[in-house]
Amino acid sequence: MLWSLAAAMFLLCGYDLYLDFVWSRHVVAPIRVDLLLTIPLAIAVSIGAAVWALRQRAIAPAIAAVMLFAVSLPPLALVARQTWSANRDMVRMRARPTMIFDAQFRNRASFETFFGSIGHGADARSGHFVSPDRAGRLSRAVVNDRGHLWLWTRCSYTEAECVAWEADLGPSLAPGTFEARAEFGPRQALAVSAWTHDRLTLTLPPGREETLVRAAVTYRESTPRPAQVVFRGTFAGERVDGEYVELNQMWLWEAGNRWLAYSTRQTARCGSTNDFVFPSPNEGHRIGDEIFFERLGDPHAIESFHIHAPGEGDDRLDGEIVYGGRPLHSLALRRQSILRAPIYEIAPVADLDGTIAWLQTVSMGSTLTWKADCRPAVQ
Repeated sequence: MLWSLAAAMFLLCGYDLYLDFVWSRHVVAPIRVDLLLTIPLAIAVSIGAAVWALRQRAIAPAIAAVMLFAVSLPPLALVARQTWSANRDMVRMRARPTMIFDAQFRNRASFETFFGSIGHGADARSGHFVSPDRAGRLSRAVVNDRGHLWLWTRCSYTEAECVAWEADLGPSLAPGTFEARAEFGPRQALAVSAWTHDRLTLTLPPGREETLVRAAVTYRESTPRPAQVVFRGTFAGERVDGEYVELNQMWLWEAGNRWLAYSTRQTARCGSTNDFVFPSPNEGHRIGDEIFFERLGDPHAIESFHIHAPGEGDDRLDGEIVYGGRPLHSLALRRQSILRAPIYEIAPVADLDGTIAWLQTVSMGSTLTWKADCRPAVQ
């Protein structure tokens, strides 16, 4: 039995290596159920058998016990590490709604950067609305002058408010049913029951009506805080090569000699849609007129890039992508957003380490959607 358990643990280690280095690289958002059940159970049984074998006072069981310990303790360390990492990520995910909400309502500039202007369009019904009912499902809503709607609910696991849905209602802002998309989860059919300058009444499934009333926006900061970081802007460009198009986009910050770029490079067939675009953090240092970037936390990443240091207000960003130590192709980006992600543009800028930590938390689990168009898009 001991030799069978030892062989089974060797097979289990091989299975875990296959999941880590083969299977997980061919699926989107892999869910490792085995880490929660199969591996801990096998490890517990093997360690228990090894302890029993050591008490037999015989050479063969002792050898089998040593082998069981040798192959079961490393996976145990892996499970412990993964559990610690999952708990840490859970704490960050719980803090995420508060961090986003505080940034959206930090000041007038961050509010308008994220939501756009309100109250300046042809329809005076756009604006900021809050719920007078603390027991209601909705807590507030924002409708900008372009007719884009954001709806908040009170998070079940924190005191903060979470953006539950958003939708494009169109410039007419007319009552009626519309489809709202959620950050996580399926789309939802909602309805505007009544809408005046002072009140917005919505019908939520399964037919519950909630009324929000117009209110002035209250900002978190009355005076701007000192900033050591400068957000230099969003730059993007597309390169068309036959039936394929390559997207490059980056959000750029400067803090003295240190630079931060959240960037993504994607290649897709023209007309296709990628719903799982993850910008990655890169830290850069200026040498002369060039800024050299490496993947944050992974200095040995096979891909890196460098850019020519942009001047104040420059609308163009030139550089080069390096792959495997060799130049891949040049970068020629313009000040624009092909991927719209205002959450990056309202990151706190008190200090660069705080900016990095904030972005790493709020970007957890969040993806962007890119429609690969052979004609370069401008927004």
